[in-house]
Amino acid sequence: MAHGKPDWGLVGPKQTIYGLDDVGEAVARLGSPVIWDRRGDIVLLDSFEYGTALSAPWTSGVGDSYNVYTGASRHGSLSMIAELVGAAGSRFTNIWTVCTTAEMVNGFEIYYSYGEHIEYLVFDIMYWDGVWENRARARYTVATADLDVQLVGGAYQNLDNNLPLAVGIDPIHVAKVVADFGAGDYVRIIMDERTYPIPGVPVMRVLGAGGPYIMARFFATCDFGQSSQVIIDRVIVTQNEPV
Repeated sequence: MAHGKPDWGLVGPKQTIYGLDDVGEAVARLGSPVIWDRRGDIVLLDSFEYGTALSAPWTSGVGDSYNVYTGASRHGSLSMIAELVGAAGSRFTNIWTVCTTAEMVNGFEIYYSYGEHIEYLVFDIMYWDGVWENRARARYTVATADLDVQLVGGAYQNLDNNLPLAVGIDPIHVAKVVADFGAGDYVRIIMDERTYPIPGVPVMRVLGAGGPYIMARFFATCDFGQSSQVIIDRVIVTQNEPV
């Protein structure tokens, strides 16, 4: 794909069609999973059309389960659903890993929906450099409509205390976390139509052997004693994100 010009830019009208400087918009119109934030070079993309082969899903609560789902999707005919039964610590986690490259500005984008009684939605992209685990985390608290990011030492910084996200079954919400792991800082957080630029804010960093590799992770927690579900689709990991 060509770079350097907006992919919606027009060369000019012809008789019945338009010419484009970049094929990105044409690809999106033909049904690409990547239609929301098209910045960055894709290193992993999963919309579950081939099952769970690209992911490593698991559930930690007793009775919780996950399955490929045909009842709602954002792209194609399939998505993934997790059923949470509300046991203590009930949560759904889905992990993707990719090898890192020399370019360390990375992003993690995902479409999702959530049901009643979900407590937290968490979006992580992490880089293990052989000594440290560097974690960029966005956390959404359903009860208070708060969006926070995790800082060095584990504390959270609030980005928005009024971010209502509708409950539902269709994965209409989108989140994206972008971090510059070379600098050890956040770049931006995207939640639906809202973008929060936070350059220079340090990411969480703790000792963590292993790597180098990138891991992207989504998980949700459920209120104790309640049952709920989350649906995810269109999981994208990128590199070479602009800062």
